[in-house]
Amino acid sequence: MIANQQYTKWVAVVQSDSVNFLDAGGQRLLCDAIYAGGNGNVAAVLEDGSVVTIPVTTASPYIFGKFKRINDTGTTITDATMFALYDI
Repeated sequence: MIANQQYTKWVAVVQSDSVNFLDAGGQRLLCDAIYAGGNGNVAAVLEDGSVVTIPVTTASPYIFGKFKRINDTGTTITDATMFALYDI
């Protein structure tokens, strides 16, 4: 995915150390990217459960990858400025 990709769904991220992204039916859903409109770190959780902490700035707000959640622990950007992006 690239920054100008036409994502069909943007969902506000609620940071959690245990609750994964879910679809309308309650099934686990991996996002295609994260948009973080601030400065700080994002603790993104990959499908296998490993966590990668990514520094983000307003100059480069997109994080590309298949993530199942954003941890509250280790994330310094508020959840009000983050969106999970989907191409579905």
